[in-house]
Amino acid sequence: MAFQAKLVVSKKNPKARIAGAGAVLLVISVFLTMAPGYNVYALWGFGVSVVLILAGAVLAKGDLADIEVSDSDLVVSASEIRTGDGVYPLSQVEDLVFDVEGYDGMIGKRFTSPEEGQINGMNNTLRFTFIGEKQDFQFYLSGPAAVQGLGLLFKELYEKRVPFEERRRGYRTFMFEAVTDEQYADRKLMNGY
Repeated sequence: MAFQAKLVVSKKNPKARIAGAGAVLLVISVFLTMAPGYNVYALWGFGVSVVLILAGAVLAKGDLADIEVSDSDLVVSASEIRTGDGVYPLSQVEDLVFDVEGYDGMIGKRFTSPEEGQINGMNNTLRFTFIGEKQDFQFYLSGPAAVQGLGLLFKELYEKRVPFEERRRGYRTFMFEAVTDEQYADRKLMNGY
């Protein structure tokens, strides 16, 4: 069973950086209000920052995100990992970790915020070490079917005793359910892994 998903890559949108510069100026302006004698500068900085944020948002046509789904695929099987041009045999992979936030449209706690909201499916990561070199890939889960496919891969990896970790926001999971280290060991034993 092979799991396949699209890779997520950094996006370069220079027009969106105008809004980012405005945000930085806004933070500086807030700190200037606390310094005696700099209130006029803080007021001007605040006004310019609002203009920059709005101009950047308009010029970027509202697309301020810094990541996007790429055309390259991530394919993971019980024997290898393939990413675009790279092929990594699992026999040479160490410290394999899947950190799964969720799928696109899922309601839950987002990786970037402690509050609940709609997840975009792009903050899922696969990390591992290949011949001493750390590798880190972000991948996109399009919906519940993609998560089911990943779950089937996890089951196969457990059955073949491939060493790996599954996590959510850095916390250990077993078949996507949050568990403690003790519960993890018990679940593996109960399921014959």
